Amino acid sequence: MPSVEEELAQRIGRGDEVVLATVIKLDGEPPSQPGAKLLMSRTAPLAGTLGCSEFDSAAVADANGIATSGAPQLRTYRHDLGSIEVYLEPYAASPTLVIFAATPVARALAGWAPDLGFRTVLVESARDLPSLPTGDL
Repeated sequence: MPSVEEELAQRIGRGDEVVLATVIKLDGEPPSQPGAKLLMSRTAPLAGTLGCSEFDSAAVADANGIATSGAPQLRTYRHDLGSIEVYLEPYAASPTLVIFAATPVARALAGWAPDLGFRTVLVESARDLPSLPTGDL
């Protein structure tokens, strides 16, 4: 199973929108530890934990608003045994550049787009594609 950091790198590499929550401070003796991480996404399962389901649920409830705002925030989550202060950091989804036709210019754009932070989708017309065999598929 990949670590939260490895999962974060994979999701950012795919251009996914995610929010990373990291425990930065404890008060009392909550079921957590400094540096505990939870990775949240609208489209993928959770990765990691902040220490207990109460903290994880509170962070999940805040994640949508933080992703929408695009600005990192500090939040305090409370438990019977103490509280934690959490840094919630949004990572925006990469924009998608749709390129039509497989021309030399389109190929150059597709090569430069990742360097500029874009995911690319190349759309070719059926006449540009090799012919498919006929018969049962």
